[in-house]
Amino acid sequence: MSKYTEITNEQIRSSSAYHEAGHAVIATTCGWSVNHEGVEIDDRAYTGLELSVWDNNTWRQIHVNLAGWLSEHKFHGLGGLREEADLEYLIQLSKAPETADDMDIVSDDFCTFEALLEDYPDATDKELISKYREYQREVTEELNEPHIWNAVETLATELIKKGKVEGDDANELIHACLDYSA
Repeated sequence: MSKYTEITNEQIRSSSAYHEAGHAVIATTCGWSVNHEGVEIDDRAYTGLELSVWDNNTWRQIHVNLAGWLSEHKFHGLGGLREEADLEYLIQLSKAPETADDMDIVSDDFCTFEALLEDYPDATDKELISKYREYQREVTEELNEPHIWNAVETLATELIKKGKVEGDDANELIHACLDYSA
């Protein structure tokens, strides 16, 4: 018997649904919205977002970046928190983005460290990891808010059913769950 458990397509779709729903919901709490491309999990795992220049800053970018895998982790409990060695590796890649481009590495965490390095170019790896952990705690606390988690679960359920939720429909659904006026 193999020590590895086979992951089904439905488990992958569910994880992707929670991941993308997390991005969309936290983006909404940051003042952004889902754009015309919507949120999808079948053809590609993608959340199209729109924001104004005034709504874009490191805090918002990182919250949206981390919301994906943290929602996924909250949903199934797998993946865990990133190990220090993994974070150190991502920092090194972020310091040499041409290497990451060559390796075709673009991940939410990679983009998080790129943003952190832009704001804290002289920070040590230890300081960057500490800042990352601080953001991670903030986003986890947000996701633990019942109305926010309800919005993630509601959008994820729609994504699992349909594979894609159009932008206007996603925004309406999220706003209804968050008690925002649509």
